[in-house]
Amino acid sequence: MDRLDYHQLIDYMKELRTFFHKEHDTYFKLGNIYQGNSDYSYFSITTEELKNQKLKFVMILNHKTLCFSICLSGQNKSIRKQYWQMFKESDWHKYHLAESINESLSIIDQTIEEGPDFSDKKYLTEQIEKKALIFINEISSVLEI
Repeated sequence: MDRLDYHQLIDYMKELRTFFHKEHDTYFKLGNIYQGNSDYSYFSITTEELKNQKLKFVMILNHKTLCFSICLSGQNKSIRKQYWQMFKESDWHKYHLAESINESLSIIDQTIEEGPDFSDKKYLTEQIEKKALIFINEISSVLEI
């Protein structure tokens, strides 16, 4: 399929956010779609437990590489640093840990879909959901929330 333009990518992110809202409304609270940078867009996914810990997951679409990823992030730099340090000092290395908290909003992240096929959006959305929920559940269990 041809490369989608910026507006088509944003439209898909809106569809993806709407899907998560419809399917997981009782569990997740979703943030608005950030589209202030032409290189990427994202929205946050959080729960009451995460919010209490000042944490959130973020679903990201990199517009340049056409890659979906999800990360654990924090409300501010000191929260991100606290959890980044916790993961850095642990022996749990299942997912990619940010090189530095100074350069990233991400604490720990995972690529969930590279080279997405936008011609079958239903299948693409199901794959993103499946892989995102695995990441969310595994990180949540490590954080014991």
